[in-house]
Amino acid sequence: MVRNLLLRLQGPEASQQQLAPRIVQAAIFLVGAMTGLQHMGLDVSFIAELLILVVGVCLAGLSLAFALGARQYVANLVAGSAVARFAPGDHIVIDGTEGTILEIHRTGADLATAEGVVTVPASMFAELPVLRREDAGPPEEEV
Repeated sequence: MVRNLLLRLQGPEASQQQLAPRIVQAAIFLVGAMTGLQHMGLDVSFIAELLILVVGVCLAGLSLAFALGARQYVANLVAGSAVARFAPGDHIVIDGTEGTILEIHRTGADLATAEGVVTVPASMFAELPVLRREDAGPPEEEV
């Protein structure tokens, strides 16, 4: 019943082979089997502890994978204060890219360059030297 409910919540494009509804169905079946065995008088504490250990190891693996996968995004979020020193309209050069800041967001900045708009991650503002150029306009000819 819970598996079917989860499939309905996922919408019409959900297939019967979805992993989350099957995991929930297996977990409910496992809890029911463990409860039944315990009511029959069997000691299931070892099996329960083993299952808790397996679930803990799986969750630790998932959290480690998430942490490693989100490392660059988190680095850009933390380095957001380095971008906050600049404002839209500033003309800068960073890592050989020269342009004018169009927009500053949490994880970086958009620069208008001669080639187009370039998104520079905030971590580059924290790690690399940034040259802020004062735009005085085009050079005037001497008479």
